Amino acid sequence: MEFASLYEISNALRHGLVDGDDELLVPGQTSWVRVAEHSALKAHVRPAGGARPRSALAGLELGATVASALAAVTGILSGWSYWVVGGAVLVAVWLSTRLALRSTRVRSANRVDSRRR
Repeated sequence: MEFASLYEISNALRHGLVDGDDELLVPGQTSWVRVAEHSALKAHVRPAGGARPRSALAGLELGATVASALAAVTGILSGWSYWVVGGAVLVAVWLSTRLALRSTRVRSANRVDSRRR
């Protein structure tokens, strides 16, 4: 990825697009530097913990998605009110969309290029 400034890289750090293990090529240099070791970006790097809190939340979110989808199917087959079935479908679609969008944020490479100014 290319960023125009260190400010954009710090925003990418905040949004999870870049982390401390990614490498940065500073203009005018030929060697890559880890983002966590860059003097201007050290303060913006989140400390890596032993367990990722997102993984537990993602598991709960996946479980809630499956449960609401099953409730919608059960409601359709059992003849529940359209409001109940519609609410279950809406929750299932919303949660599955969140999971799908989050899964597309996986980076293919861990290099960050800041050549542009």
